[in-house]
Amino acid sequence: MNVRRALWLGVAAFGVAIAVDGALRGAERHRVAAVSLGVLIALPALVRAAVGRRGIGRAVSAVAHLALALGVALVLAEVLVRALGMPAFAPAELREDPELGHAHAPLLGGRDGWGFRNRQVPSGAVDLVLIGDEQVLGLGLARSAALPERFASRTGRSVYSLGEEGYGPLQYVALTERALQLEPERVVVVVHLGDDLHDAFRFGALERWSEFRAPGLDVPPLDPLVEEPAPSLNLGMGILDALMRNAWVLRTAGERFKLAVRHRFDAAPASADAWPFRGDIAAALSPGPRTLRVDLERPEIAHGAAVLRATLARISELSSGRGTSVHVLLLRSKESYYALLAERRDGARSERAAELAALVRTERPAVDAVLAAARDAGLSVTDPALAIVEAMEAGQVLFPRGEGSLLGPNGVELVASQLALDLGLQPGTPRDG
Repeated sequence: MNVRRALWLGVAAFGVAIAVDGALRGAERHRVAAVSLGVLIALPALVRAAVGRRGIGRAVSAVAHLALALGVALVLAEVLVRALGMPAFAPAELREDPELGHAHAPLLGGRDGWGFRNRQVPSGAVDLVLIGDEQVLGLGLARSAALPERFASRTGRSVYSLGEEGYGPLQYVALTERALQLEPERVVVVVHLGDDLHDAFRFGALERWSEFRAPGLDVPPLDPLVEEPAPSLNLGMGILDALMRNAWVLRTAGERFKLAVRHRFDAAPASADAWPFRGDIAAALSPGPRTLRVDLERPEIAHGAAVLRATLARISELSSGRGTSVHVLLLRSKESYYALLAERRDGARSERAAELAALVRTERPAVDAVLAAARDAGLSVTDPALAIVEAMEAGQVLFPRGEGSLLGPNGVELVASQLALDLGLQPGTPRDG
C-alpha cells in the first residue's frame, strides 16, 4: 500500500467515525448534520483510494486540492485578523439586573462596554441616542441593517443604540439617564405597541420601579433567567462548534449568512393562532395575541398605559434644561399595519379581515393614549403608519414572511427615512448649534 492510498483511507476512516458517532449521539438535527458531514468526507476518500487518479478519482483529487487551498486561505485570514487585534467570538451573556430586569454582559457577543449593540461606548458627545426594545436592537438583523446604523447612514449623524430585547417604558427611564451622560442633541424613545404596554406592567415587579405599581393590582414576579443547557454534541458537531466559536472568520461568515437569508424564505404559521395573509406580501399573522397586548379593557394593559404616560413625563423632566430634545417614535404591531392595508384593499386579499379589523378597533385607543401621553409631556411624535401601509400597498416587503413581528431590512430603511424627515435631519441638514 502506497502512502497516498493510506492517507486517503485514513481520511475515509475519519469520515466513517464522524458518521457513525453522529448516528448514535446528539439531537436529531445534529445527527443529520454529522452523518451528512461524515459521508461527505468518507465517500470521496474511499473512491479515491479505490480507483487512484483514474476517472472519477481525478475529480476527487481536484476537489480535495480545492478544499485544501480553501483551508489554507481561512487559516491565513484567521492569522491576519488576529494580528489586527480581532479576538475570537465570545458568545453573549445575559444577566439579571435589579434596574433593567436583564442586561447583557459588556464586551461579549458583539456588545460594547455598556452591554449594548454598538461598536463602542462613545468617548464624547453624540448627536442622537435611540432607546427601545428589540426594534432598536435589530433582532434578527445584522447591526449594519438595524435602525440605529441605518439612521446614522441616512443622516450623517452619530447615533448610539440603547435598545434591548424585552425592554419597556420603565427601562426607558433608566436608559434616558444613561443616554444623557453622552450629551446628545436628541433622544428618540421608540414605543412599540407590540409589547410595551404589557412590559410597563410586568416590570413593576422590580423593586426599583415599585412606585409605578397600581394598588390592588398584583404584579407577578418576573421569570428567572434560565441558562440554556449546552447541546449534546457528537464528534462532527463538536468540531464544527469549536471552529465556529473560536475562528473569527468562520463565525463572522456564518452569522452574516444566517442574517442574509433569514428574511428571504417563506415560513409557515408557527402556532394555531397564526394564519396567512395572502397576496403579493404574504405573511403569517397572529391578531388574537396582539389584541390582548393593546386591549385597554384589561386592567394590566390599562395600567401599562398609565405607566407609559408617567414614564414619558419623567423622561421629559430628565431632559429638561439639558440641551437635549426628546422625540417619540411610535411603532404599531405588524398585524395592525396589515389590517390597515386590508382596509385599503377592501379586505379583498385577506382571508379573515374581520379579525384584523377588530384588532385595529382595539388598538386605536392605545394609539390615542400614546399620542396623548407624548403631547402632555411636551414630546413630538413620529407615527410612520401611513408610510408603511402605502409602501406595503406598493408591494414592498417590510416584514418577515413568517410569524415574526419585527421590521425587516426594507421596513427599517423606511422608518429611518420617515424619522429623519420628521426630525429635519435629511442629508446635508446643518447640525443644531
